[in-house]
Amino acid sequence: MNSRIYKSFFILLILQLPFFCACRNYYSEKISPEAVNGVLDLTDWDFEKDGPVDLKGEWEFYWQQHLSPDDLSKPTPPGKTDFKHVPEYWNNYEIDGMKLPGEGFATYRLTVLLDDPKQPMALRLMEISTAYTLFVNGKNLTSAGVTGTRRDTTTPQQYRQVVDFEPDADQLEIILHVSNFHHRKGGVWEVIQLGREADIRQSQERRLGFDLFLFGSIVMVGLYHLGLFVVRRKDRSPFYFSIGSFLIALRLFTTGERFLIHLFPSISWEIVTKLEYLSFYLAVPVFILFIQSLFPKFSKRILYTVGVLGVAFSLVVLSMPARFFSHINNLYEIITFLMILYSLYVILLSLTEKRMEAFVFLLGFTILALLTINDILYVEGIIETGHFAPFGMCVFIFSQAFLLTFRFSNALATVESQRRELRDTLESYKHEIVNRIQVEEALRDSHERFLTVLDSIDANVYVADMQTYEVLFMNKHMQDSFGNESIGQTCWKAFRNGPEPCSECTNERLLDAEGKPTGVCVWEGKNPLTGKWYINYDRAINWVNGRFVRLQVATDVTELKQAEEALRESEEKYRTILHSIEDGYYEVDLAGNLTFFNDSLCRILGYSKEELIGVNNRQFMSEETAKQVYETFNRVYRTGKATKAVDWETIRKDGTEKYIETSVSLIRDSEGQPIGFQGVARDITERKKVEEQARLHQQQLLQASKMVALGTLVSGVAHEINNPNNFVMLNSPILKEAWENAMPILEKYYEENGDFILGGMQYTEMRENIPTLFSGISDGAKRIKQIVDDLKNYVRDDTADLTQSVDLNEVLTSAISLVSNMVKKSTNHFDVEYGKNLPLLKGNFQRLEQVAINLIQNACQALASTNQGIFISTSYDNQKSNVVIRVKDEGTGIPSETLSQITDPFFTTKHDSGGVGLGLSISARIVEEHGGAMHFTSEPGLGTTVEIILPVNRENNTTRGIKND
Repeated sequence: MNSRIYKSFFILLILQLPFFCACRNYYSEKISPEAVNGVLDLTDWDFEKDGPVDLKGEWEFYWQQHLSPDDLSKPTPPGKTDFKHVPEYWNNYEIDGMKLPGEGFATYRLTVLLDDPKQPMALRLMEISTAYTLFVNGKNLTSAGVTGTRRDTTTPQQYRQVVDFEPDADQLEIILHVSNFHHRKGGVWEVIQLGREADIRQSQERRLGFDLFLFGSIVMVGLYHLGLFVVRRKDRSPFYFSIGSFLIALRLFTTGERFLIHLFPSISWEIVTKLEYLSFYLAVPVFILFIQSLFPKFSKRILYTVGVLGVAFSLVVLSMPARFFSHINNLYEIITFLMILYSLYVILLSLTEKRMEAFVFLLGFTILALLTINDILYVEGIIETGHFAPFGMCVFIFSQAFLLTFRFSNALATVESQRRELRDTLESYKHEIVNRIQVEEALRDSHERFLTVLDSIDANVYVADMQTYEVLFMNKHMQDSFGNESIGQTCWKAFRNGPEPCSECTNERLLDAEGKPTGVCVWEGKNPLTGKWYINYDRAINWVNGRFVRLQVATDVTELKQAEEALRESEEKYRTILHSIEDGYYEVDLAGNLTFFNDSLCRILGYSKEELIGVNNRQFMSEETAKQVYETFNRVYRTGKATKAVDWETIRKDGTEKYIETSVSLIRDSEGQPIGFQGVARDITERKKVEEQARLHQQQLLQASKMVALGTLVSGVAHEINNPNNFVMLNSPILKEAWENAMPILEKYYEENGDFILGGMQYTEMRENIPTLFSGISDGAKRIKQIVDDLKNYVRDDTADLTQSVDLNEVLTSAISLVSNMVKKSTNHFDVEYGKNLPLLKGNFQRLEQVAINLIQNACQALASTNQGIFISTSYDNQKSNVVIRVKDEGTGIPSETLSQITDPFFTTKHDSGGVGLGLSISARIVEEHGGAMHFTSEPGLGTTVEIILPVNRENNTTRGIKND
């Protein structure tokens, strides 16, 4: 028996090898070249056949410098410190006779020569202490933590990652900035791999999968042993083994691929490092406890000492930062090595007593010990292998599983012995069989009562074998429907007269993959024999001999289906009617959220059905309208009376406004309680526009009538002003001449008697001011006469004579004279530039003057303050033979959507100030009559420029103009 157990153990051990080998890549056995003097020649390396390559060897090393790719590409690059071997710590590396410390920062540089790369490449970065930044061909590809030149500017982080890139040349320049101020060892700890992206990622996934397999195996074994301890707490060895397994699993999560950082990217490096060290410092005493529980010869004094040291080292880790507690790791590694040797000694002592468990334990522990020592040497940089302690733990776990099997085998032998004793004991319990028979009789009576209940149910109930489909049982209701002869037939033949199992059969859904019932399966179908609809409730139940059968309870719902169909047809007709009408139909709940509506309402509001459903009515109306809607809904809710023809203003999805005429009525439930509102909405936007336009036209016509009356009044007032003004113009020269004649007499009197009072002023002052006063009276009278003449010409009946020879500068001068008062009140910056030698136009002076006045008035009205200006000019375009009037203001400007409508009749943006919208319309028509055109250029906030372009009179080459001073 022992030989079979040994063979089984070795088979289990061999089964671990595939998992161990799974992390290896299978390529050619070609030896990877090493970098020499900072250059790695890979021109003879085929990445497809030879696989990824380790970037090991001599790298350029720049101590206490972080050099960018630009720094290293200068004509005179910084001098390198030395060539540093990678992978290797920089601790104790000698430079000019000085050994480097663990803390510091440096730049690594390697030039890689490739053979015409044509595929995506990747770098696999492993342990680099404790922060780094990677540049490839001048590009910053990745980083771990933040590299700095001091501890306060450095953020540590360590994890393995793959960085892919597209090589753009047959040479790679790899630059690493490395900073370490948080650990006792600095530098590139592990080798960097270069290869095809697919190979590198596959390698990482294989390693990650292997680590996860080990992690899962170790955790599961730990949980299993913890369960054993819970069941039987007398034996503490499973408890120690489970705790040790969890600590090893934790260490696996914080080392190697560092999967903990991938799960929690924001976790602190300090925390991960503490967990890594704690898992090591605590695992050693826990496993010593486990060994001592199995081998009592283990010294309790040594056990106590190791426990105290483990706790002490752990407290140092918890209380100190990594840059301090990482220095004590070497001491604990020595302690661990001594404990391994002592444990082997104790196990060998037990082996001399021919304890079979000791042999198996020795083999598993030896593998774990060797791989643990390997990890210690690897971490210290003595050998270049890798982390294999988790694999050793996996082997050790399987050895414990084998021991557990051995123990269970012994226990089974004991159970068999006890079973023989139990058989003898059962003879004493024969009287219980009689009691069981009585119980079966009672059960049979209960079964009869159960059948009675089934027969009284007004539903079809039957049982069919799930393998053969044979009908095993039918209640009375179903027998009346299909006959007694159906029992014994297949269900698909008896109940459907089919040639094979039904497509609706639920047998496969009633049992799961392990053959256990899944619960009730409900489905609905129509029976082809009876023509009735049934709701079927199927489930798997345990029948005679432990087999599962299908129990089906079918309820006749034919009348319900017919009622549902009638209701569906009614609703379909109802919806068809609603969706075919032009008016919008809506239904809302009491809160105003849309619950139903037709297509016309979507068209009116401009939303799709998906956008409107569930939307509150406030979304497509203003606050004022929403208040009116609320008041209407509230009134209908309180009174219960429907409201008709209510006008509401709505806002479409595109922002345009619509007017709708709608009705509102209550929706009640089956108990008469209000549950919402419904109504019909009609789009009356066009009607509203027509009504508003009619109102505006009425106001505009009234204003136009006032303008006609004003023109007549101006003509009469001009005549009345001319009479007294002529009197002033005639008499002011006479008074001036009288003053000049009296001057000699007054001068003589002044010489004889001195200064005297004349007209309330000293004579000497009056003598100086009288000429100016007479000149002002004369000029003022002439100014009044000019204004009156201009007004009379402006209101004179239009002769429609377009054959006059018109000087455009004189037209502009006359127009400015008429609106001069308005210009003075509107702006402090008014400038007119008259073009010289303008050709005469063929047209009508009065009409062109009307156009100029209208444009100047509009410019004045557009100004927001007197600091804004108006600039007018006339010019002649010799190439096109056109005369141009340009009126520019610095006012509010005209929006683009309005600019195209400003010459439409009755269109105005100045209703509040009395505008009627006829000025620019008439002006445009006058310019068109003269064969010209008006061009508008405007931008809101920056002002408006209007150009009037008129053709010259070619038959008359006479030129006139206003000369500028």
